[in-house]
Amino acid sequence: MKNSKEIAETVFKKRDIYREKQIARNRRIKRAASIGSALCVMCLVIVGAVQLRSVQHKLAAVNVPEQTTTESDSTAVSADNTQSATDTTETKSDLQATSEVSTAVTNTEAYPEHDSAVTQDRTEPDSTVRSTPETKKTQPYVHTDAPIIQDQTEPPYSEQGIIPQITDVPSSTEATSIEISVTEPTKDEMQEEPQWDEETIDSRFVEFTRDERIYRSKNHQLANSEIGNFLYDVVIDGQDYATETVYQANAKIYQIGGIAEECAVAVRFQGYNDYYVFTNRNYMPETLGDFMDAVNWLETVRLGSAYTPRDTELGAFDSALLMNILAEKREQPLLPEAVTLGKLFSVSISDNLLGIRNKSLWFTEDGYMTTNLMEWGYSFNIGAENTQALAAEVGVNSVVETTAPYSEITDDLIPE
Repeated sequence: MKNSKEIAETVFKKRDIYREKQIARNRRIKRAASIGSALCVMCLVIVGAVQLRSVQHKLAAVNVPEQTTTESDSTAVSADNTQSATDTTETKSDLQATSEVSTAVTNTEAYPEHDSAVTQDRTEPDSTVRSTPETKKTQPYVHTDAPIIQDQTEPPYSEQGIIPQITDVPSSTEATSIEISVTEPTKDEMQEEPQWDEETIDSRFVEFTRDERIYRSKNHQLANSEIGNFLYDVVIDGQDYATETVYQANAKIYQIGGIAEECAVAVRFQGYNDYYVFTNRNYMPETLGDFMDAVNWLETVRLGSAYTPRDTELGAFDSALLMNILAEKREQPLLPEAVTLGKLFSVSISDNLLGIRNKSLWFTEDGYMTTNLMEWGYSFNIGAENTQALAAEVGVNSVVETTAPYSEITDDLIPE
């Protein structure tokens, strides 16, 4: 049967594997989303261009004047171009008859559903023919990019008054090519997260194991003056989850000045001059004094403001009284579980040497002190009288109630 440390180590490993898989999955999702967004933008641009083209066609069709001919216009034009002034009356009659026939033929070919229009009385006067909409002929608009040039020296009609057929006009069904310039997103724009080669060395090789201790990077550099003795050499694995490639890096392990090896170490990778903090994730001190010595509490730990259980800031915390209490309680053993109930107040705690910031140190009404400065929550019994004295010093006398006391409602809910 596994002991608590082995169980904790197994749980941490599984959690780390799960987190790393989630990070890789999120990267793939972001890449796919970026590519999909780019494709959607391209599709929207193309659809917009096609719609714009269609609107332009409709506007052009509305603005082009109708090419309408009437029997009177055909008669007048034919009379001016084919006959002399001396026999105007005779020729006009002939051309009028010819124009009526040509108009009927043309309307029948273009609009076969209006055949009844050409059966009207031919003897009606010109004014009646002009006012009848069925006698008007409008050519359908055909869009073409090539300009239509009309010969101004020749009339648009032949001497017989029949509209000539145009055979060189391109069909309206011919598609015109549209060139759309779409700028594809760059690699930097698509990739929000840094690539393997762009990450820092301690972000690529984040964890190694030594003597059942799991050390993990804190992404924090150390000065050369903070480095102690050389300890050993290691090979650290790193994985690029984007390509599923595993790499290895040689590194030297050093002691951090004033910090116990079982708590944290300094790592210098081969080919690099910087030192990086790696903390032991399953570090478990035996007593309060062991914990304070391992992290070099007096030299590296800094306390900030005090807060109520509702996270209301009470102001700066004076650590003089606390240090006296901790000095007396060094032999208190580490409790098997962290105690969080009955919290009186908390204090922000940091260890700048190890790159640990904005952690918490809280005290309970029953006399327990708990901190999450490292990976685990460590609880020690320092005495109820001591926690009460610390609470009084910051202005907290008892646990703040989070709910109002119950009182029975005697009034009628619905007035009569």
